[in-house]
Amino acid sequence: MLDSDAFGRLLGEVSDALVAGLAVLDARGTVLRANRALGELLGAPPEALVGTSLDAHLHPASRADDQPPADRTDGQDGPRLRRRVTGADGGQRLVDVVLTPVPGPAGESGLVVVQVLPDGEDAPPPGRQPSRVPLRVIQARAVEEAATALAGAVTVSEVSAVMERQMPAFAATGLLISLVEGPRLRLISSSGYADELLARLRDQPLQEPTPMTDAVRGRSPLFLETLGDYAARYPERAAFGTASGKQAWAVLPMVAGGQAIGAWVLSYDTPHRFTVSERALLTTLSGLLAQALSRSAMLAAERSVSQALQRSLLPASVPDVPGCRIAVRYAPAVAGMEVGGDFYDVIPLPRGGTGIVIGDAQGHSAPAAALMGQVRAALRAYAAEGHDPATVVARANRFLMTAGADRFVTCTYAALDAAHDGISVVRAGHPHPLLVTPDGAVGTLDVAGGLPLGIDAHASYPVTWFPLSVGCRVVLYTDGLVEERSADGAGAERALLARIRRAAGTDLDAFADAVVADRPGREDDVAVLVLERVATHPDDLRQETFSATAADRSAVRRIRRAVSARCRDWGWAGRADAVELLVSELVTNAVVHVGGTVVVTLTASSNKLTVSVADTSLDAPSPQPAGPWETSGRGLVIVESLADDWGIDPSGPGKSVWFSLYDRSV
Repeated sequence: MLDSDAFGRLLGEVSDALVAGLAVLDARGTVLRANRALGELLGAPPEALVGTSLDAHLHPASRADDQPPADRTDGQDGPRLRRRVTGADGGQRLVDVVLTPVPGPAGESGLVVVQVLPDGEDAPPPGRQPSRVPLRVIQARAVEEAATALAGAVTVSEVSAVMERQMPAFAATGLLISLVEGPRLRLISSSGYADELLARLRDQPLQEPTPMTDAVRGRSPLFLETLGDYAARYPERAAFGTASGKQAWAVLPMVAGGQAIGAWVLSYDTPHRFTVSERALLTTLSGLLAQALSRSAMLAAERSVSQALQRSLLPASVPDVPGCRIAVRYAPAVAGMEVGGDFYDVIPLPRGGTGIVIGDAQGHSAPAAALMGQVRAALRAYAAEGHDPATVVARANRFLMTAGADRFVTCTYAALDAAHDGISVVRAGHPHPLLVTPDGAVGTLDVAGGLPLGIDAHASYPVTWFPLSVGCRVVLYTDGLVEERSADGAGAERALLARIRRAAGTDLDAFADAVVADRPGREDDVAVLVLERVATHPDDLRQETFSATAADRSAVRRIRRAVSARCRDWGWAGRADAVELLVSELVTNAVVHVGGTVVVTLTASSNKLTVSVADTSLDAPSPQPAGPWETSGRGLVIVESLADDWGIDPSGPGKSVWFSLYDRSV
């Protein structure tokens, strides 16, 4: 028999180089020799352990989730026990204790060699230096970090990035995430796989037996710890398993709302034993992943619906406006995905000219967008009827009040003169427009303002007129462009003016892009409309206005002659007689039947001439048949017969009767 002293000396020469804790006990369990690793594991110098009972340092593994199925005997080893030890830092960890008896003569008990091994759950992953923090603690912390990060992830790419960050904690080298789409699994994210292998994993029929499809159909995880396990379960895919370069796989289903929505895989370059706690943590992580992906899919669907709603409520295109160029921009909020209430519109006016509007319905939601759609439609309808800007906005305000909306709307409406020499602006609680002159100067148009729409049914809205020369740009925008929670409003406005000055010399599209200047983390939608006055040929559009009162006995004759003269001056001599007759009929009707002030507007382009006669009555006349001896009642019948087009529109406090003639040769 080898005596204890000799055996101890022999052991001492090699044991201190071992990573595993090693001790030699006598038959009573007293430590005769301990190596450095055991001392570090038990939190005491090796020499301090000599003469003590090893059992005093090894405590039962009392927690249910740490218990193995049973203490066991593995192969040629002696009894293998699960125990818990306390380190120098006071922390506890699980260890495996392997006892190997060294029998004495005639089989009598002699020495016992004890290996104290960190349990597989605490063993550092390949390539990682041993840590004083148990591996299961590292993995639990990783799951906690993932839970927090996944709760804030709103896109598939963000969810995938969170999962990739957890791979080192589980010593994994590969990641696959697939979602159920109809009868198939579609790969949405991967890491650690070659492209040629991903091509075979990108689209998997659910009925095909693969690890991921089996996990989905069975709704239970698969843990394949070696390449042999993989080949035994999927012999027809053994070659693929080998080609993947992986030798262990954790395949877990993702279940949300009682439905299996997909599966994900962690894979390893070497065989890997999945401990009880590791399996439990991966299952927990799978549930978190399923919830995050389900939420991101729902948010993506809501975003798609919101964007479709927003597009349907904004103009599909901007009409061409002679003498002007117009650029519009809409930028949704970066934070959040609900549809907003910002809007813009460009409205051709019935007697030439163009209306432009920009507005913002209170809130950032589908109800705000629905209200925006109603207000935009109301503004367009009143403008198309021919009302002046003040009346357009006032009627839209009354419409909003009668609609019972519980939100308000700010807007700016501007009407460009038919001759493009000026613009009339009305502001309802909205930011002031900006004016950029041809020399690059930028300033604010000081527009008298009224209350936002939807607050006071009797609110009035004053009109401010500005001249508009060739080369000038008018900028209308919503407040999302200058509102930042993290900055003062004045600073944001200064930044906007600085951007506009720098971009003043660029073309209109580049200028509009610079105005919006997309910023990370923008918290509100932004709508921008830029109108630029451009040069036109002098014959393209001409306009002149005449007025008279009922007390002026020469009004009809004077206006008739003036209109006829302008027709000849503007190249419409061939239709001058018809225009003179029609103007005479309409002005006479207005003077005789309405009284007050009558305003006649003549507008001519190269191929169209329009005359409107406005009075102060809301009563609309209609063509009436007249007897052969009657001296009145034929005015509108004549208009209907001679004009190429005609109509009756509201105009300010009254109405306007108009007709148009076309030059068919152009």
